[in-house]
Amino acid sequence: MPQYLAAMKLDWKLFWLLGLLATGCLPLLSPLGLRDSWYFFIALLSAAAIWLGIWQQRPQPSRPWQQFSIAISAQCLGGLIEANTDASGAFGMQLSLADICLLTGHLTLVNSLWLLACHQQPQFPRHGFFQGWILATSLMLIGWQFLFLPTILQHGFSLDRPQVFRMLYPSLSFVELGMLLWLWISSAAYASRVFIQLCLAILFFAIGECIFHGTSNSLAVPHDINLMFWLLGYVSFGSVALHPELAQLGQPRASEDDRHANHILTLLLPLAMLFPVALLLRYFQALHPATIGILLGFFIVFIIGWYQLRTTMRNIIEVKQQLLQQNRTDYLTGIPNRNYLEQVVENSLYSTRALPHSLNAMLLMDIDGFKAFNNIFGFGLGDLILKAVAKRLHHDSKIHGDHFARVDGDEFILLMLNVPEKAMVEHQAWHIHHLLEQPFVVNGLTAKVSCSIGISIADSFTKHTFSNMQRESERALLWAKENQSQVEFYQAIRDKTNDKSWVISEFRQAIYYRQIVVYYQPKVRLQTLTVMGVEALVRWQHPVRGLIMPGEFVPQIENTDLIHTLFKLVLHESTRQWQH
Repeated sequence: MPQYLAAMKLDWKLFWLLGLLATGCLPLLSPLGLRDSWYFFIALLSAAAIWLGIWQQRPQPSRPWQQFSIAISAQCLGGLIEANTDASGAFGMQLSLADICLLTGHLTLVNSLWLLACHQQPQFPRHGFFQGWILATSLMLIGWQFLFLPTILQHGFSLDRPQVFRMLYPSLSFVELGMLLWLWISSAAYASRVFIQLCLAILFFAIGECIFHGTSNSLAVPHDINLMFWLLGYVSFGSVALHPELAQLGQPRASEDDRHANHILTLLLPLAMLFPVALLLRYFQALHPATIGILLGFFIVFIIGWYQLRTTMRNIIEVKQQLLQQNRTDYLTGIPNRNYLEQVVENSLYSTRALPHSLNAMLLMDIDGFKAFNNIFGFGLGDLILKAVAKRLHHDSKIHGDHFARVDGDEFILLMLNVPEKAMVEHQAWHIHHLLEQPFVVNGLTAKVSCSIGISIADSFTKHTFSNMQRESERALLWAKENQSQVEFYQAIRDKTNDKSWVISEFRQAIYYRQIVVYYQPKVRLQTLTVMGVEALVRWQHPVRGLIMPGEFVPQIENTDLIHTLFKLVLHESTRQWQH
């Protein structure tokens, strides 16, 4: 069964188009008495498509989408219960289990959008949150004037009355529309087409709820137009779940670019004017001309103040962008720096979708003998050479779609993401050597430059992985310089073999347990072939590692107090044995 479901790949466009066609057939089936059956057939199919799409795609984070599925299913179940319990012809004259399902569906959908908007955010996205509530509040104020106030004046205010209780449904629809604005500002939804489908779905539901409550206080049997809007919502929700870009709705914005804030400020003008303009249009004929003139003057002053605020905001954003650009640009070469590289990593954790069997590689480059350039020709010429090298390698990295940055002195990093195979990384390393073989002409002086490259490769890509890659590439670069091999890949087993951190911790025990032994090499006078003396050579007789030569442990302890202890021990042991 799971294999069969996995093979059922529904196209979201085809599903949406067929859903629109099925919705258009609803009025034709109403005279035949098949309206409700057709409506719930399409609604249940849409709910099934939601569960199937989310099960197949398994978007991350998963919790919001699980609640999304439950919300739409609860809405569908509530409508089904309401339709089956309407035996008297007076639709919903009392609260029932259907109302619990409908309210649960709305609340769960609001919570799902909340989780999508603030999940994985480094801090609570307050900016979009406030703007979303401005939209929701504006819509609720208009709803209060045109939907809810007439209901309360006619029936009184008491939540046990079905018509008053069901004012919550359009109210929560307005909140959902505000949540969409928050989601658009705080997540990667702005770059995804699936967000349009989600907006249409919630908008269709909101229109259906408003028409239903506005025409009958949510008491009468829904008209065809109500069912069509709700059905369009169900179909749109199904196409959202089937959309291949579904996971983007749960990802934070990949860029810190705040220019979108200026567009949001533009959007806030009609939102802020929505309620007063609606009231003005509603009561225009009843107002005195002088009152209308005062209101128009208020609107003009409001627009002028808004324009001034928008201009100030644009200037602030431009200055901020300039500061961010300077912070991520190397002051000497003009190419990206370490800060830019860290931002690329932060963005790649969310925006770069890992390909199957792909690798991520970091190439750490260091110019060989660059200190000699500065010593011989001066720092001025050395800086010019650095600029020329950086310009050439940065241009090449942009051609290949990689990320290049100067990190320190004459060190550069090339970051390659989603590389199909290791051979491509090695090819790129030797390609860099080929680029640097071409001489650089600086101030009339021709200079040849070579470099050593240390490479680290990782299958996954996290912040912790990136830190390890930096350390590993530094180790590989050290090996490339020691062996003069130009290119070295990091190997964990080789790093363990070269790791001498155990020496200092175990050498004190070696002295205490008398594991240090002295060997003697004779000095011979060749003319007479007589022994003139001996040279004392130290060895470490390790109980586990065997006989260790001095080249393995002396370099590790020569910068500590242990070197003096070793000298005294060898001197004492050799004189004692000489006396013996």
